[in-house]
Amino acid sequence: MVNLKIFSQLLGFQFHPPTLEDANAWADIYNEAFCSNKSQESVVHEFQGTNFSPNLYILCTNEIGNPIGLISSILRGTHARIPTIALRREWQKRGIGKVLLSEILHRLKHSGADDVRLTVDSKNHAAKSLYNKFGFQQEYNRINYVATFLPL
Repeated sequence: MVNLKIFSQLLGFQFHPPTLEDANAWADIYNEAFCSNKSQESVVHEFQGTNFSPNLYILCTNEIGNPIGLISSILRGTHARIPTIALRREWQKRGIGKVLLSEILHRLKHSGADDVRLTVDSKNHAAKSLYNKFGFQQEYNRINYVATFLPL
């Protein structure tokens, strides 16, 4: 596993639990990564929800304090799930995702998790490669369908 403290000291990154003041930045990073429209209000609701654990949510900021990445996880009993890992595009392929994933897996293991699940878009080869490096194995394929209406 990657040592978060050494990585952050070497490169000037900071890793910390997000606060309500970080909700807008969290939504922006999420929306950029997933082409979504998550609102600041929905993030605030998430941060105030029962699944939120400050130890299992991490916000990464660069050397000047700008938020650049995030990861969240949920632990229920001994089963964990990572619903979100995201980096701003210009910060991808620099090892930050590897550090975030390493740190959250470390925290989950020490919190009593026996297993961790996550989902990934089948076309996201970089993410799939990262997860494979950490020992994740494909469990099954999910097929999504879409219906497009023709103009009337």
